[in-house]
Amino acid sequence: MKSGTTSLLGKVRELCGSSKFSPYWVDKASFGNSYQFWISDPSAEVWYSEGSAESKVHFQSGLNELAFLFDHVICDSDVVFECGAHHGWTTLQLSRFLATGKGSVHAFEPNKTNFDVLERNLKANNCQNVTTNWAALSATLGTTRVYGKSNGSVVPKLNRKSIFSKRLLNRIYGVFDVPTITVDQYVADTGILPNVLKIDVEGFEFDVLQGAADTLATRPKIFLEIHTAELPLYNASVQGVLDLLDLDEYQVWIQADGMEPPHPVENVSAKDITDRVHLFALPK
Repeated sequence: MKSGTTSLLGKVRELCGSSKFSPYWVDKASFGNSYQFWISDPSAEVWYSEGSAESKVHFQSGLNELAFLFDHVICDSDVVFECGAHHGWTTLQLSRFLATGKGSVHAFEPNKTNFDVLERNLKANNCQNVTTNWAALSATLGTTRVYGKSNGSVVPKLNRKSIFSKRLLNRIYGVFDVPTITVDQYVADTGILPNVLKIDVEGFEFDVLQGAADTLATRPKIFLEIHTAELPLYNASVQGVLDLLDLDEYQVWIQADGMEPPHPVENVSAKDITDRVHLFALPK
């Protein structure tokens, strides 16, 4: 059986599992803080519940990323733009960390179901320093379409995978129109300039960075997940992403394995990034 067919069958099984899933609350703890967290679907159960060996690995990997971010990149007075907030687990950590220094988070999430879960989790944990935005960050203003799945991405206008695959994904998960905004326009509208950009947008990072050109010129701290396999779906590349970042002016670390610490890299090039990685960048 072809791997692509196997992948599609996996997605069908995922959808079937979602239809039988009963959401529930869990009590969680990290970095000395306690939280209530809403496990709303099977993906959330894998990523956040710690109820299985796979979930424990996902969860610990996320904590390792945040530990490095807190220790080496951000401070508690920062203004963080979280581009791709999902259900808010990272948002909660950022909120608590920044609260001690009166910092704040502006969280952006395009999937409406995810956005509702995000707001539910923030309310349950009384987060007062988070502003939520239901929108897809992009290179332009307007609207776009996103898949309805939990970790769904913006629907590519040009998908190099088979047309059959794209149509099946549309049928499995549904596709929804959402508003788009750019980072630079949000800054202009609100007068709030971030000094940290955290971006995890499932391959759409090139477009998000294009819409943040003026903000990037101010040299914010950067925490960027680069999805090497998904970038071509949006006519983008790792080199294209790097070209939008003036990394010569930054101290850079790359984390290729969430269970291993990030390592410093000088003169970053596309050859250093052959798989999905986290890139941390601190202005020199």
